[in-house]
Amino acid sequence: AQVQEQQGNTVIKAPFAGKVAQILFNEGDMVPTGVAVFKIVNTGTFKAKLDVPETEAAYISLGQTVLATFPAIPDTEFVGSITRIDEAIDSSKHALEIEVSFGKPDAETMAEKDSKTRSGQNDKTKPEAQADASSPATQLQEKFAALKSGLFGQFRIETQRHDNTVVIPDNALMTQTTVSVNERGEQITSK
Repeated sequence: AQVQEQQGNTVIKAPFAGKVAQILFNEGDMVPTGVAVFKIVNTGTFKAKLDVPETEAAYISLGQTVLATFPAIPDTEFVGSITRIDEAIDSSKHALEIEVSFGKPDAETMAEKDSKTRSGQNDKTKPEAQADASSPATQLQEKFAALKSGLFGQFRIETQRHDNTVVIPDNALMTQTTVSVNERGEQITSK
């Protein structure tokens, strides 16, 4: 029984399905208890851990939409939702940590996007069910496959909305700055 238990301890099992992204030890190495041996990634979903400034924390809720762009994948916006919110604000960062999940577009969503795109183009030469390699849905699936663990991204979360407001672009405003020199030859700037 003891030998069978020891043999069972030689098998490494992951708590979820995925791909081995990195092997952290070589064959024959001694591995201390509790140390990671592999880095496993689930290619079906991606999660991002984000820090929201404490001033905006009151406007964050579960299920809220998050838009993400990645410089490594230009001209593509990924849509995710908030799946976890910490209960406390990190006092060292003055921020609330949240987790955002981005799921791989499923076949049903892809077919719907393809049919909408085709109906908008009035292209009757292609059957509705057939996916084209250049279709937006196929391109989105390819771009999702290009997402890798550790990518740098920019994330947008709508925290407040103000309808019927007047917006003035920065370049439409002129500031008047006066520079003068005092008796000691020092420049003094005033607005």
